[in-house]
Amino acid sequence: MAEVLQMTCRICVRRFAETEMVQIWPCLHMFCGKCIDIHRKFSKLCPAADCCCLIKVSDDLKWNMCDNQICSRRLSPPIDLFKMSVCQHEICVQCYNDASRKEPQLCPVDKCGQALIEEDDGECDGQCHKQHEADKLVVTQCCQAKYCHPCYQKLIGDENAKIDPKTCKCPPGKCVDKEQKKKPARHKSNVPTALTKCMGYAECNGEALRNFPSEQECDHEVCLNCLDKAIAQCALTDSLPMCPNNQCRLPYRYESVAALKALLPHHAKYFANLALDSTLGYEVIRDDSVTSIDIRLLKPAKLRSFEMKCSVSEEDEQGPSLLTFTKDGTLGELLREVRRTLKILPTDKVYGYFVRRDEADDEQLIVNNQTSRRLVSDYNFDVETHLIVDVTGIVMTKKQKAESAAKHRGKG
Repeated sequence: MAEVLQMTCRICVRRFAETEMVQIWPCLHMFCGKCIDIHRKFSKLCPAADCCCLIKVSDDLKWNMCDNQICSRRLSPPIDLFKMSVCQHEICVQCYNDASRKEPQLCPVDKCGQALIEEDDGECDGQCHKQHEADKLVVTQCCQAKYCHPCYQKLIGDENAKIDPKTCKCPPGKCVDKEQKKKPARHKSNVPTALTKCMGYAECNGEALRNFPSEQECDHEVCLNCLDKAIAQCALTDSLPMCPNNQCRLPYRYESVAALKALLPHHAKYFANLALDSTLGYEVIRDDSVTSIDIRLLKPAKLRSFEMKCSVSEEDEQGPSLLTFTKDGTLGELLREVRRTLKILPTDKVYGYFVRRDEADDEQLIVNNQTSRRLVSDYNFDVETHLIVDVTGIVMTKKQKAESAAKHRGKG
């Protein structure tokens, strides 16, 4: 018989079986049923310290069957489970996403250690990297690389070539190291891999840089010459760094612009005008201290809390989320609650917090170790305030950032 997991109630500090605990939604704090019933008679907010979530107990909460014993969402609304193809364990979406962000990607179940996913043999080793049926791929005789027909024709430089699977070979120096692809990125190999043609300016035939641009940006891989021309053009037109592909022209994000600054030192004067200071990591608003609160001294919930809107972008398809927070809290505590509401992980990068009120221009919040301790009451947040969290990383000029900061200081 499986061992019953014991959990501690944060209020009475007694141990209960997992099935006797009640979990509040969406903050996921857990308490025993008796304590939470008593607390709900006096307050509508979660009793956990520094948590201002409204108490919502979902009627359809049930114990999910995730095989990971330390899953943080064991008690939750019905969710889908992923069945691992290697070890056959079933884990929830949250545990799967957490495991997929780690290196190496292994099953999170204790004492398992199997690969999270099997190597997919249907992926093209060419430029497209798309999945294909086995009979749609050709295997080279030299390195056993797999290509779809269009990618193989581009590789050999003849888009009209007839392909004979028995004689397919890579051009000299362009074999794919299959073993290298299985290793983590930190392991380097002296065996040259297939190079990617530049997708920048139309007339360019150069070789694209590896690992540029950064993740979650456009898919156009470009060479250093095209990037040099693009930055020179941006300097002349006083515009921000962007993709040189004429059909794209999307601005580059912080990581890519920082890389360009290092790759193109002769454009130092142009990059000096850009705000390339460090991003707002979670450490700026992190607080590991424990605060003791005497709930007998607290004002009624309506008098000690306020509501405001928050979103991760200006045009969120689902619209902004409505956040309830205490007036006695600090800016750092508010931003931690905003990130939790918007499901922004501590490891995710944030590039700025912007406040929008009515028709006025957006103000950028100054967030550092000093301002994170200021009371939120100093900022006059209310239900008409919209806090926008920038996760795109589009670079601003120093002038734009200074004007936004000056406006914020003037109203603070």
